Amino acid sequence: MEQTGQVQFQKKNKLNYVMALIMQCFDATLRVTIAFFMMNVVEAMEFSDFGRLKNAAILLVIIIAAYIIVNLGKKYFKNKYLLNALSNFKQYIFRKLLKKSIGQFGDASSATFISAFSNDISIIETNYLNGMLDFTYQLSLIVVTIVAMGVINWKLMIAVLVSSVLPVVFTMCYGRRLVQKERKTSDENEGFVDQVKDFLNGFCVIKSFKAEEEVLELFDKQNFELEDAKNAKRQTNDTMTITGDVSQVLVIAVVFILGSYFAFKNVMSIGAVIAFVQMAGN
Repeated sequence: MEQTGQVQFQKKNKLNYVMALIMQCFDATLRVTIAFFMMNVVEAMEFSDFGRLKNAAILLVIIIAAYIIVNLGKKYFKNKYLLNALSNFKQYIFRKLLKKSIGQFGDASSATFISAFSNDISIIETNYLNGMLDFTYQLSLIVVTIVAMGVINWKLMIAVLVSSVLPVVFTMCYGRRLVQKERKTSDENEGFVDQVKDFLNGFCVIKSFKAEEEVLELFDKQNFELEDAKNAKRQTNDTMTITGDVSQVLVIAVVFILGSYFAFKNVMSIGAVIAFVQMAGN
């Protein structure tokens, strides 16, 4: 049975994929440990405790050493995975192309194949391959952050989660729109490449019939449609970015307000509040 295109990403590449995912998880965990370093430093100043400051210094050395090791590993396995995945996938596409009959090849636009090897491959690399790794990192970051917040103060953790619900739901809805915009952009790019190729191939004919103005008008129309599709995609992406920024401000405000209240009541230390603030962006 013939393998699907998606299988090609992990063909003789599973170890690199799994290790890249593991490194993403470790990297996310290290980012959260910085909050505990900051908590120890602030608490050392708050309570004039030299022992806590010493512990913070030791923790910092461990974090830096682990960060170097993890990110060197992530760099190696991630790039190795992308190298093999993209090479395998392009080979798969070209093999499928060579299996087409002369009639099938002639029926399809060459722009379709050009777009597949250029624009579409770029989209796959950014949104799927890198996207899956980034998704693993972000998901790990969320899980580890929630656990760390729960360890410090579970009440403030619940408040942070509640304040994040609406922005997250809003962003997920816009994420579906972004997928649609991405597909439309790919289709428009394919049509644009096809049109430009035809114009260049027929350059002598265009000059012979003095059809420059008519061709320019057709080009402007296709060019505008492509850029309009790209602009719509950017607009949707910017809306998601703005929502994320507003969400972060909201979460930080909740942490400061409730954290200050808990600090006044001696339920939390100032260092713990600072640790929450550092993790709030996660």
